[in-house]
Amino acid sequence: MSRFSFDNTMADEVVKIAQSSIATLKDSLRTSADPTDRYFSTIYLVGVITPLSCIVVKEETLPLLRAEAVASWKEAVQLLQEIARDFDLARRLLQRFHGVIKMADFIIVSQSNGTNFTNQSALPDLPNEVPNGNGDDGAAQGLNEHPHLLFPLSHLPTPAGNDQPFGGGGMAFDSDYWMSTTW
Repeated sequence: MSRFSFDNTMADEVVKIAQSSIATLKDSLRTSADPTDRYFSTIYLVGVITPLSCIVVKEETLPLLRAEAVASWKEAVQLLQEIARDFDLARRLLQRFHGVIKMADFIIVSQSNGTNFTNQSALPDLPNEVPNGNGDDGAAQGLNEHPHLLFPLSHLPTPAGNDQPFGGGGMAFDSDYWMSTTW
């Protein structure tokens, strides 16, 4: 999927599987007291967000299919952000997928002229950039600005430096980089 070599039939199947997975994860998290559920939910959500992001950003995706993918993508990101409030693995994976989520969100907003999903006040903000230590573009990214992050951001590379352009408008999406990077 990350190479965008899928058709709308496959994308439709992926969206259906994602919708079913998200519903199952929500039910599991609401009804279970088992602490390992957060771990498995986090892993499955990343597995849902990745292909949904590819469907959202692919230009040839049918509009109705894209709308379903966007709704599922938002639900999955929101659920991962909720888990990340008190679960370190979810926070770290959310951080790693920052570039993927940011790009998909940018495309969703540009296509809908809607509100930026990842900056809604009810959810923890995703850092826009990683602090660079010089006090200008990364100044607002410290722990004071992002209390849901319980680890420093300074050791992570800036995602935009490794993205490759695709399509028009100077947009970039390099899921291979995000999936293979070990920090």
